[in-house]
Amino acid sequence: MTQIKNSILLIFLLTSCQLMEPTRYTGPEPQKSDYAKIEWLYNNWWEIFHDLHLNALVEQALSEHPSLKIAEDRIRIARLQAKEAKSFLFPTLSFNADSTKTIQSKTGIFAPPPPPSTVAFPINYTQTEFNLDLEYEFDFFEKNKNLWRSALGEAEAVKAEKMIAKLLLSLSVAEVYFKLQTDLIKKDLMVESETVQNGLLELTLLSIKNGLSTNIIRSVRENSLSVAKNARLASELEVLVDKHRLSELIAAPFCIDVEEFYISLDALEALIHSIYALLLTELPLDLIAYRPDIQALLFRIRSAGFEIKAAEALFYPNINLMALTGQQTIHLSKLFNGESLYGMWGPAIHLPIFTGGLLRANLGVKKAEYDLLTKEYEETVLIATRQVLDAKAALLTLQDQLENAKQVTRQILSIYEMTEKKRARHLASNIDLLQVKTDFLNAKDNEITILFSSFNAVLNLVRALGGGYR
Repeated sequence: MTQIKNSILLIFLLTSCQLMEPTRYTGPEPQKSDYAKIEWLYNNWWEIFHDLHLNALVEQALSEHPSLKIAEDRIRIARLQAKEAKSFLFPTLSFNADSTKTIQSKTGIFAPPPPPSTVAFPINYTQTEFNLDLEYEFDFFEKNKNLWRSALGEAEAVKAEKMIAKLLLSLSVAEVYFKLQTDLIKKDLMVESETVQNGLLELTLLSIKNGLSTNIIRSVRENSLSVAKNARLASELEVLVDKHRLSELIAAPFCIDVEEFYISLDALEALIHSIYALLLTELPLDLIAYRPDIQALLFRIRSAGFEIKAAEALFYPNINLMALTGQQTIHLSKLFNGESLYGMWGPAIHLPIFTGGLLRANLGVKKAEYDLLTKEYEETVLIATRQVLDAKAALLTLQDQLENAKQVTRQILSIYEMTEKKRARHLASNIDLLQVKTDFLNAKDNEITILFSSFNAVLNLVRALGGGYR
């Protein structure tokens, strides 16, 4: 009879497994290597500028800024979570010990029998015991193993996010660095422009005194001087803001001497031309596959695949082995006697039969998360492709704009030189010469603006490629 009952129970279990078995996942299977090491194309991209000050600033930012330390902490947490997930693959053994003083009620349900009964039943006693508790879950359907693989994938994704933080921080340092360089040049131009406008006002006042000009012209000159003064003050403020921003990024005061730090306009233009020659080549779009944000998504997609397999395993029986053994006595002197030994052991099985749709809903959520990550990956690849193409197009356009701006500057400089010769022959006035110089300074200012945009375009291309390439 017992054998028949066991057979019926086995058939019932197998049938239940068949009925509860989910639709098998048909997505990409994780590879055997799980998470192979990737040779990152990320390197010290800022060294392409061959600027010792920039290299020092970026290296200091990468070593001191809290954002990277936060990223390190997140990596450590993710690694510990992976270790925690791995621990479920192994049996657990714990030791427990206690000593409990018990006082029985004389009138309770377990009270001793009244006299004249001679049953020996202690009313007050102290029970002392210790035991070893062993538990082990047989991972036949690799639920725990897949959860561990998923945790490893998340750890790799968090490592990729540290690369994102490193890239964004280094790009921010470079952007502020080149903004400071161009703002320093602009400040000198604004100082010179204010001097020119002040000279024009003085000449206008002299012309009015000699009856050669009107107060209307004086008002125009005064307004131009006010505009030039405001522009000079704004440029000085921009330089201070740039220094404060650099101090924030390097997590230390910006103490570099400006004279030593200053780069001339000609040197900046030569630098951007050398960068053009380096970057304006054929850029294979498969380089974006090594972008850290794309790699992070790939790791999370594979991690989600393992989550799906772990969710599928919940539909199958969960078999555990449990064992407990130890010593227990109310006589402390007999604690280590053989007759105080007690224990229990045996297998346990858990099979979900009716869960109200919980398991299927959980599996559906895991599949939906996988699909969502896949779509985010596709969107990120499209955005990355567009960013690379936009950055390269911007470089080409800005190169032409910079050449045109330099040509305009050369033409105005030529006009200035001819005006100076005419003034030497009394064919032009000092006012004419200063007005041409104003045009020259405006042309220089436009050239510097385009130059800064060119550096930004280079940084955008570096960002689009995920940190440069070899």
